[in-house]
Amino acid sequence: MEILKLSLFIDIVLFLVPLLRADINRTGCNRTVEAGDVLANPLLTGYNKGRPYNCWFLVKPRANSAPKDVALVIVLKFQRFQWGQLINATTCIGGNLKIYDGPTALHDSGNPGFYCGEIERSRLFISENNMVKLHFFAESYDDRYQFAVYTRQEQQQQLVERYGHHPPLYPHRRGQPMTPGSLSCDREFTDCRLQTCFVQSPNFPGVYPRNRRCLYHVSTRQPFIKLFTEDGEFNVDGQRCDNYIMCPLRPIGEEICPHDFIRVYDGNSESAMVIGTFCGIGRFPFSIVGTGTDLLLEFVSSAAGPLLNTGFHFNVDSWPGNVGSVFNQHMVQQPTEKSTNDSKHNPVCSYVLTSASLEGSGDSEGLFLSPMHWYLPNTVCTYLITGKPEQIVRVYFPTFRISKPDAPIKQPTGDCSESLTIYDGNTANPARIIKTFCDTFSKPLERKDFLSTGNSMFIRFHSRIGSYSGSSINFWAHYDFFNNSQPEGVKTADSDCDVVYEPATRTSGQWISPFNTLLFKRSADSSDLKCRYTFQGNRRSSSRVMLTLQSVNLKSVAYPCADRLIFRDLKNDLTILDVSANRLKATGNYTSTRGKGYLCQLQFQMGNMSTPARILSSTPSLLAALHIDALRSTSLYFKSNSPVFSGKYDFIHPLYICGSPRPNVTVDGVINLPQYFEDGDVVSPLICAWDFVIQRENKKIAGNETAAMTLNVEVSGLLNLTRVQKMSQCGDPNGNLVEVTVPGNETPLLLLCSKPERHNDFYKGIRLREGFDDLDIMKETHYQPDVNYDYIKSSGFSTSLPLFHSKLPHHKAVVIVKLNNLKTSYGVRISWSAVH
Repeated sequence: MEILKLSLFIDIVLFLVPLLRADINRTGCNRTVEAGDVLANPLLTGYNKGRPYNCWFLVKPRANSAPKDVALVIVLKFQRFQWGQLINATTCIGGNLKIYDGPTALHDSGNPGFYCGEIERSRLFISENNMVKLHFFAESYDDRYQFAVYTRQEQQQQLVERYGHHPPLYPHRRGQPMTPGSLSCDREFTDCRLQTCFVQSPNFPGVYPRNRRCLYHVSTRQPFIKLFTEDGEFNVDGQRCDNYIMCPLRPIGEEICPHDFIRVYDGNSESAMVIGTFCGIGRFPFSIVGTGTDLLLEFVSSAAGPLLNTGFHFNVDSWPGNVGSVFNQHMVQQPTEKSTNDSKHNPVCSYVLTSASLEGSGDSEGLFLSPMHWYLPNTVCTYLITGKPEQIVRVYFPTFRISKPDAPIKQPTGDCSESLTIYDGNTANPARIIKTFCDTFSKPLERKDFLSTGNSMFIRFHSRIGSYSGSSINFWAHYDFFNNSQPEGVKTADSDCDVVYEPATRTSGQWISPFNTLLFKRSADSSDLKCRYTFQGNRRSSSRVMLTLQSVNLKSVAYPCADRLIFRDLKNDLTILDVSANRLKATGNYTSTRGKGYLCQLQFQMGNMSTPARILSSTPSLLAALHIDALRSTSLYFKSNSPVFSGKYDFIHPLYICGSPRPNVTVDGVINLPQYFEDGDVVSPLICAWDFVIQRENKKIAGNETAAMTLNVEVSGLLNLTRVQKMSQCGDPNGNLVEVTVPGNETPLLLLCSKPERHNDFYKGIRLREGFDDLDIMKETHYQPDVNYDYIKSSGFSTSLPLFHSKLPHHKAVVIVKLNNLKTSYGVRISWSAVH
């Protein structure tokens, strides 16, 4: 029984101690207290009932409770507060509370504004300094006026919600005063990065003060500056009383904010465009992204209000990192399209991208992005991509995301509130739409190439709803340009690279692989690239076609040729000159099946230059094809600076001048050039090519083999030709020429060409060994050993060339004559004796 009485006594004591302490505080007014005390309204008595109440309390840290160099703050926990009445959400009647923070507490300065009304849950007020003064006033004190405030002190570094972790490392995390030494709450934040700048309402995370106007100038090193909350909590004028029925919560939005608000400017001054004005309570649902490196925030609280709202806490960063410098790369700003909202103008959002600026940058591809910053409803962003007249435009999206709008300024209604449209041309022509993407139903297409047919592409982004933080159609787009010209010939319709050449267009010209290397961009499951070239001559004026391959850069040459050039004519009787048949056969670079020839590359080098190869048809038509294996086409040829092959074509051997391209060698014969021709016929320059075919007998050739036939070549001295060993020694490769060559051998039997315009000591006095003994083709010649053939010599030329069965790999010799002027009396005479 005694134990029970003792326990009951202890419970009563523990219950009465706080009341006794509070009662002690009620007994004093207008005094300084230490943190840790409890402040409460005085007991209602007959003495004070109905009388004015005017009382202040100055709260300071406890003496010697912390080292002098430790910064302290005062935390006031309002456990109970019912004081006065808030009328029209702007005026306190009957009573109010003023809270002075910091030095203003000592002399009641700063005009702090008024709190009044009632709370149903405890609220915190956390000072910015180490002292706080509370001043309660009531016109007529009665039981409607109550307060209970628990005070305590805390070290700043322990207040993580305000100062973050490791505050000594970031002394300016909460900004620096714009005017040092003043009582203003204006703050400046420079060079903000993630977790280095906390933009907060005064006294955060506690209730913010009344009657304040604070400016926050925030900047980052790189655009686009981004303002966001980590936990999303936001409470600026979210409630005007602590009763959900009487005062419903105000949702966050840019609706009318008559009392407390935060306004965000897209720049560093109040003259900049207003992004939005916000108030309400809840989770701040989006980030705000500016168009540059600066934002200005304006926070305003009304002169009187409830002891309820806790304000805001924003982090600052730039999005995404240093994207600003990339975004403006190779772009020229154009006049912006105006919004339908007359009160605001859109930010600049129109750009022109050109191949000239891209080339000047040294980059192979340009980059542009979707709008990453805020923009108004009905904003239009355009990207005009323009190349040279012969170019086409390619655009593809390495990164492409489409989502529902998460930060709209205007709530979406219906489909396609934001769209991206690609046009084939330089304007938004509805008849030339390549593709349209919508935010509600389209799937993004990453890595897909979108191509123009001309030199321009126009891309248009349109938003009916606007956004605070960038487009719901989020993309990184790359663009580049490709030469789509066809230097000569007529491109075949409905083909990628097929070309037809005819002598009616040009009798000779350049023949080269496609300039547009985009054709070589192929996936492993794509079909191989095949480009067909048709050289269509006619019997009278061009009975033969000759192709000269000056360079071949085929890179996949594993046997049998994965990448190759293919040749054939209608009679399956091609002739390939200037290359060794034995070495081609050994490497697998050339295969001949019924006249079809495959070439992989010219593997025979003369110094740093490839030896050209010539392909000669036996008919007026020649078919050539480029075949590229799809497996490695992209890696080997896409965007290669070197053509896959290059050369020239000639329609040659007009029948009415040159005669039959295959003379009858069973009887003696002669050919004289020039023959009679009609004035007005286009025959200059004249190129004739004759095949002297000698069928080999099926018997063993004797060791003392005799010549099967003899070719006699006589050249007029007026042609001023000189004998050389190789074409590179000719002074004018396009000048007059007489050549006798054997298919399958690299060096001709005879080569006569024009002398150089300037004398070159390298060529002077070239001594030719008798009959080219190093080739072992000719057994005898009219020329004597040690004869100097000086280029200055201009007398006529004649020689006899014996042909032997064993030295003709393809049973033929080819005689080529090129004359640039047929209006004179000079010429070339070729005669032969019958085959034995």
